[in-house]
This record gives sequence, C-alpha cells and structure tokens, in this order.
Amino acid sequence: MTNRKLDALFAERVLGDPKPDWQCKHNLERSSPGRAWVCVSDPNECEHDWRPAKFTTSLDAAWAGVEKFNDPRMGVTTLSIEHTSTGKWRAYVSDSVARESTPALALVKACLLAVGVTQEEIDAAIDSSI
Repeated sequence: MTNRKLDALFAERVLGDPKPDWQCKHNLERSSPGRAWVCVSDPNECEHDWRPAKFTTSLDAAWAGVEKFNDPRMGVTTLSIEHTSTGKWRAYVSDSVARESTPALALVKACLLAVGVTQEEIDAAIDSSI
C-alpha cells in the first residue's frame, strides 16, 4: 500500500518543500530543490510527473523529518522512536506521539502532528489516493 498523499503532506508541511510547479523533463531534473519530490516517468508514456519521496515506507527517507526537528531553532524537547511489546512502533516528536506498524509511518505521523497537521488531515490523506 502506498501513501502518496501522506508522503506529499509530509514533504510540504514537515520539510517545507512544496510540489514543484514546473514540468519535469526526463534526465533534466531528478529531484526538487529540497529533494522531497522526484521526477518519475511512465515507461509506457511520454508523461513525467513529480511524486513525493516514499517517506511512509522508508525510514531513511522519513529521517529527513528528524533532521528538520533536530534544528535547535525548532525547540524540540523530545524525539524518539521505539518498538513496543505489542509489536507496534511508537514515535515521539515534541509533544506528539504516533503508533504504527512500521517505524517510518510512525515517524511521519508524529512529525506531521508536531507541525500542527490534524489527525483528520492525516486520516483524509490516508483514505484518498493521488
């Protein structure tokens, strides 16, 4: 299952990297200036489009949120991720906490909550698709 809408929300609200408003061209632009968006092409078509990086499925990608919050100007007091005895992953970012089946998804949700994205916005992004 992909969560492209949730990945896009993370890119825009946590990383501050909105979807580029210019058309990407094959082999000219590979990623947005903030590196949260990638230019992808459909091998069966000549279409190219910007897609968010896979933050919800890659802990390496989601870690960009940790780096953003690690900035002393953000004033974050708590930042951790742990595997619970119930088999879920729990991520803490500032006063926000999220529990999910994967560490990347837990971290993405906790970061989103920490920047003021509501649970309703997160649920709506998960329920819809791009």
